[in-house]
Amino acid sequence: MRKFGINEYKLKNAFKDIFGDTVFSFIRKQKLKRAKDLLLNSELEIKEIIFLIGFKYWHHFVKVYFVYFHMKPQEVRIHQSC
Repeated sequence: MRKFGINEYKLKNAFKDIFGDTVFSFIRKQKLKRAKDLLLNSELEIKEIIFLIGFKYWHHFVKVYFVYFHMKPQEVRIHQSC
């Protein structure tokens, strides 16, 4: 970052000003949106989706997904088939 004349603190603050979120949170939300899209529009198993979007553990993904969407990934598939 020194190459560009900006330090990490300023870069993170600029990102938050522009996107209204931290870099970590922004990336996590993008992954969760991608997971939901895959749940709704693919035949992939949930464990495959978890791996594809970069989560390591099933239970952690389900917890984070529930906090963001207020439903479990399994429920998305159930509601989709109704």
